[in-house]
Amino acid sequence: MTWLNMFDRVSWREFSRIDAIFLSSVVSILALGIVMVSSASISVSESIHGHPYFFMIRQTLYLVLGLVFGWVLLSLPTSQLQKWGILMMGLSLILLILVLVLRNREECKW
Repeated sequence: MTWLNMFDRVSWREFSRIDAIFLSSVVSILALGIVMVSSASISVSESIHGHPYFFMIRQTLYLVLGLVFGWVLLSLPTSQLQKWGILMMGLSLILLILVLVLRNREECKW
């Protein structure tokens, strides 16, 4: 069994039943977020990094990364997600604790 067998294939018929109003609302909110980040950080970005769209590009990369991971999770069958549920919850808890531990260190700026 290859790792690609874990994913469910979405047929064109299933894909065509997407709610267009909901999808356009989500795309509009994502675009508005990118515009807000861009307009709020142009002067700061240029003074710090020398490029006016540094924060907008970074936010767009995070958006694309989130969409890719979201697509991967939506492609997994729910039975597989139920098997990995406890592991994912433990990993999330470890990462949250890591943020609390590292937030006071000077070398960690995130």
